[in-house]
Amino acid sequence: MLGIHVVEDSLTAADHNDLGFSYETRGNLELAEKEYKKAIQKDKDWYLPYFNLGNVYYQKGQLDKAALHYRRSLERKPDHSDSMNNLAFVRMQQKRYDQARRWIDQAIAIEAKPEYLDTRHKILQQGAGESKK
Repeated sequence: MLGIHVVEDSLTAADHNDLGFSYETRGNLELAEKEYKKAIQKDKDWYLPYFNLGNVYYQKGQLDKAALHYRRSLERKPDHSDSMNNLAFVRMQQKRYDQARRWIDQAIAIEAKPEYLDTRHKILQQGAGESKK
């Protein structure tokens, strides 16, 4: 007997996130984006796929979308210092230096990773350069 069979997605949010990360590391940003979105659909409260989706949008040059997803990540995990660092970096590129400094200072208060200190140095350097113009 013929009929329509619906196959449900048996992958978990973590499975989709991992698959997205695999695609991202291979440079396939379109498939990575799709998998991160599937992970979000499976678990809207998990911060990591929002963070990873922010990274994809950053790599695609879509800074507003990247910032939005880093913020969504922080709404779910307010102490996620990597999201703060990345958001600070995006804000710096958007020439929103006050916001960039606030975010990077919060990240450093949680953990003074060398890459955070580097981000802070770049923000201060670029922000000072802009104020001289």
